[in-house]
Amino acid sequence: MCFAIIFLAFQTRRGNKMNVMRFINAVTALALLIVPSGFSCAHDPVSEEYYLDIGRVRGGEKPSPPPCIDGAVMDGTDIAIEFNCTRTIDPDTGNADNLTYVFYWSSEDPALFPGELSYYDELFYLGAVAHADAGPDMKVRVNPGGYRGVIYFWMTAHDGGRESDHSNVVHIAVP
Repeated sequence: MCFAIIFLAFQTRRGNKMNVMRFINAVTALALLIVPSGFSCAHDPVSEEYYLDIGRVRGGEKPSPPPCIDGAVMDGTDIAIEFNCTRTIDPDTGNADNLTYVFYWSSEDPALFPGELSYYDELFYLGAVAHADAGPDMKVRVNPGGYRGVIYFWMTAHDGGRESDHSNVVHIAVP
């Protein structure tokens, strides 16, 4: 398209080479200004704290109070994690019907983590269960496979937009 404009300018101003050169220089300068401006939209990556700012998240308030775990017990080859004491609700709806309980685990004591953000790291993600699927006994079963040693568990509640603070941490020794 630029060549067509330059050609038309050349045809219409055939007798005046100076005007054609000025026009070509102007088009070139304009092109040099437009091309880099397309790259000026690329921003430097932001820190993860940027996305943890509550004011930047839609959906109202995070679920509260944090869920709690009653305990973890060996049940045959499985570990049963009981969370009957959980009274977490979504403040936006006033109930727990839309909540999903997210479970985490670690072989390292979370008290030794470098910070609170580590509790939510996907490295420790175990799985999730919807409130409606948790059943009346509010219990989930985990199969540790061939792992032997101490396992730490904690959980959060998620309302589809925000995740609650983490629960208490329980541990169990798998023989």
